[in-house]
Amino acid sequence: MAKKDTTKRQMLIIRYLRTRPRTFKEIQFKLQDDSAIYALDLNVSLRTFQRDIKDITELYSELSYNELKGVLENWLNPSAPANGTDNAVNEALEAPKA
Repeated sequence: MAKKDTTKRQMLIIRYLRTRPRTFKEIQFKLQDDSAIYALDLNVSLRTFQRDIKDITELYSELSYNELKGVLENWLNPSAPANGTDNAVNEALEAPKA
């Protein structure tokens, strides 16, 4: 899988899990839909999803994935949603597609 696909997929996973808890199947379905939108191969197996979560939580050390809730949490401020994770990530997600 191309690095661009992996990066975009991980950014989308962050976006999906910041808003509300989701199951793996929900994320898998959303990534399949977004594959067509972004013209990228964003399809993911459970094992790849687990690797992506590991990479995301290593890159953003203040985040942790709560498997029971199915959501990324900000451990620095547990009561705050993880939606202010990183302005660069937010900007990249909102940037127009080239």
